[in-house]
Amino acid sequence: MSFPLCLGDEKVNQAEFEQLPLGEQEFIQRLSAFSLSPRFWEGYRALRGRKYTVRHAAAGAWRAAGYGGRGSLTQADFAGLLGISRRTLIRMLQEPALQTAALALQMEWLNERVPSVDDALYRKAELGDVAAVKLWYQRARVILAEANTEAGQDNWMAALEQARAEAAEE
Repeated sequence: MSFPLCLGDEKVNQAEFEQLPLGEQEFIQRLSAFSLSPRFWEGYRALRGRKYTVRHAAAGAWRAAGYGGRGSLTQADFAGLLGISRRTLIRMLQEPALQTAALALQMEWLNERVPSVDDALYRKAELGDVAAVKLWYQRARVILAEANTEAGQDNWMAALEQARAEAAEE
């Protein structure tokens, strides 16, 4: 394996890697061949830092990474790399403490991206995308998510035009 090894956004030097237990080193080397996302590795390191076992940390990171962060591994392949059955992996992922930890990792990842998503949504709304305008107003809490238009009318563009006019006056 060439160094520095990247686990997430952090580089791991050889000395740090060699301080890991031999079984964990081998496990990481096997996993590194599958293009797992930085999100997976960040979750793995966070859970190992919280004293989860190698298997539990990997399973929690797997859960938190979502489909896009799992590389080319299927659930069955991942279970095989852990040395357990798919059924055992599913049971492990259903453990309340691990579910809570994985959800916390997901929420952290999501919260880091909210400003970028809000910005993209606002730019799309400015271009007149009616669905984006509605979602923008809901997100900005200008309207309630349950708010509806009158039958046969779509007032979201009118609301956007009014907001633009008010902004221009300021």
